This record gives sequence, structure tokens and C-alpha cells, in this order.
Amino acid sequence: MTDIWHQYTKDYYSFFDETQMALELKYIKINYNQYLPKDKGSKILEIGFGRGSFLAYLEKEGYTNYLGIEIGKQQVDFVKEKVTSKVKLVYNTLNFLKKHKNTYDLIFLSDVIAHIPKEETIIYFQMIRQALNSNGVIVLRTPSITNPFCLRSLSNDFTYTTYYSYESVRQVLSLSGFNKIIIKEESFNIGLKGYIYQSTLNLCNFLLRPILILYNRTSNLILTKMMIIVASNS
Repeated sequence: MTDIWHQYTKDYYSFFDETQMALELKYIKINYNQYLPKDKGSKILEIGFGRGSFLAYLEKEGYTNYLGIEIGKQQVDFVKEKVTSKVKLVYNTLNFLKKHKNTYDLIFLSDVIAHIPKEETIIYFQMIRQALNSNGVIVLRTPSITNPFCLRSLSNDFTYTTYYSYESVRQVLSLSGFNKIIIKEESFNIGLKGYIYQSTLNLCNFLLRPILILYNRTSNLILTKMMIIVASNS
């Protein structure tokens, strides 16, 4: 499996596109900025940084004490060249977290936990919780399995192993010791095209939601492709 991660970005998406990066920075601003620490010297860790969009945003916003860790050498080399030198190749994330207990103000993961086998998920989140300081926060993004029209895009990545709903991601975080959990839909309201897309998506989901409530007997439905989760120890 390690060989897959070394070539993950090469096989799955093109490495660098400035237009796409600009859009990703805007996406990060509207979805995550409110959860970032006010102190620019706060200790921030990103696990699985991919192309480095979140790290680029931290650099752009003046954060100085951040680190990204990755299992894939290709990603590390690329981000070192294009984004920041504050990255590290880490083959065993759990061992890294064990060595950094009570360290971080914020730990960020985007499109990571869907790659983690179910039997390893609880210990993974427990180690993340222990690596946070007493007021630390975890922010993550992962595919939502709720919307049936998103299933095609969720199957695009062969390395996904676990999918989550509102209930299951809350369950996993609660079992891992987190007691304050926020789960919400992602936003695409970026510029005119983003506004049009978001408005169209809202209309479609408005029509779809009653049907899914009827079938699933719950109103806790995340109908965007991805869901944003924020959790803390206190």
C-alpha cells in the first residue's frame, strides 16, 4: 500500500494548477478560517496535506508554527518545492502522534479518514485527541455517504475504505473521547459561479431532503459531497 501513496498524486490528479489552487484557498477561507486560532504562533499540524492547499493558506495568513506530515514522498517533494519547507515524510502517523502528546492547538485533516481502515479508526482519533493541548481543536473534512447522487464521485478514489454519515462520524469521535462536536455541510459560495452553483445545489437539496428524511427517519442529513467536522476536548 505504501507504493500507492508514493504515487498517489501522480495517479489521481494533476500536481499543480494555479487557478485551482486559488479556488482552493478561497474554499478554505469560507469553510475553515473561523476555526483557526487567532494567535498566528499557534501550533498547527496537518495530517495528509496532499497538494498543500491548507498549508499554503496558513502561510498566506501569516501563521508561523505549522507542520504538515505525509505518507507519500511525492507529495512531500512537491509541496517543499511549490508551497513550504515545513513538511515532513512520516510513514507511521500513530507513532508520530504518540511522540507529540499535548502539543497542538489545531490538527487538520482533509480527505484523510476515509482512507483509514475501520478497525484502526478509533485508536487513530484517540491519538489525535491526545496530541491536542487542553483547548485544542480538530478540524476535518470527509465524504458524506448520505446523498445518493454523490456516490459516483465517492467511488473515484480506489484508496477510500470507510464512508461516514452524520451519525457515524459523531459516533466515532464520541467513542474517541471528543465531547464537543460540530458537523456541517461544506460551502461553495465563491464568486459568481460559486454563488450560482451553491444556489442550484441548495434548491436540489431542498427537494431531496424530505425524501431522505422519510427513508432515513432523521433530519441529520449532510447532503453536500463533503462534510466539515470540528471537535474538541472541552
